[in-house]
Amino acid sequence: MKHVLFDVDGVLIDGFNADPSKRVLWTRDLEEDLGLSVDLLEEVFFQKFFPSIILGKVSLEDGLSDFLTQIGSTLLAEDVIEYWLEKDSCINEDALSLARNLLKKGCVVHIATNQEHRRAKYLWEKLGFNKSFSNIFYAADLGVAKPNVEFFEKVLFLLNVKASDVCLIDDSPENICVVEKLGMTGIIFDTSDGVKDHPFFE
Repeated sequence: MKHVLFDVDGVLIDGFNADPSKRVLWTRDLEEDLGLSVDLLEEVFFQKFFPSIILGKVSLEDGLSDFLTQIGSTLLAEDVIEYWLEKDSCINEDALSLARNLLKKGCVVHIATNQEHRRAKYLWEKLGFNKSFSNIFYAADLGVAKPNVEFFEKVLFLLNVKASDVCLIDDSPENICVVEKLGMTGIIFDTSDGVKDHPFFE
């Protein structure tokens, strides 16, 4: 049986993408909507706070609250989180249809993504990815993030399958290189047309 791992951002969700020309950032109207500096968010929150959050060491709520306090903002962490989740949820219907078609062909489809607990739960339950995918493997739950090879080693262990039976569909060339060294198949996602005819699915 063949297993297919789908990345989220840049594949299932049109948002952050390894290719800058394809990025659709949830922060584009942040300053106008909430009065929160995008520069501070990127330079302080994502650089100093988020690395611990993505690995599950600190909750998104606590990390964001500490950041907002540090910069002197009166915003509540929950307000920023709700804004983030709503704005960063543009499903790529082409990618989702690809996953559903592979499922119909007998593949088992999963999600493999760098997420913290809150957004992972939102994607799985609120956006309904649990209706199409068997599992969501994510950084905060595994305690390690892509492109670290340990992320994919843990996924293979949990699936209890051979690397040669697993394919990763991702927007990051670095992630593709890592899985190929493990013996998995890696496919850079652009559109479903560039994936569905790949020899792995024959």
